[in-house]
Amino acid sequence: MESLMTVGMIGLLLLIAVIDYRKKEIARKVLILMILLVGVNYLLYQPISIQSSLGGLMLGIVLLLLSVITKEKIGKGDAYLIMVLGGYLGISRISLVLLYALTLCAILSGLLLICKKVKREYRVAFVPFIFVGFIGVLCNGI
Repeated sequence: MESLMTVGMIGLLLLIAVIDYRKKEIARKVLILMILLVGVNYLLYQPISIQSSLGGLMLGIVLLLLSVITKEKIGKGDAYLIMVLGGYLGISRISLVLLYALTLCAILSGLLLICKKVKREYRVAFVPFIFVGFIGVLCNGI
């Protein structure tokens, strides 16, 4: 049953990634569904410690503060998503997801700038990179 929760999280995250790619915004209703799924998962299975879950949540809060400081150079929706995923995965695994996502985003953004496909002001949809990082962490069993 716990694997069913993971499949649900993958499906919802994929949906948010597609919407972010197309519209450059986070679907709030889908994010709320993810919050509910994380809550049910924690109540039923307690897959990680409360400290790890809160640590993952705190990472999202730090990103939210950075979003405010940078006038949303980092989207608030991305920060909220990291909060939710952080609560689900815990601090160590969400940190890896974020590391993978930031690395992939930096590489692609750099290539797009070098090839002059975009200008510096271009806003990259970040959730698709979070999705790839999420899948990478799950596949590696970390």
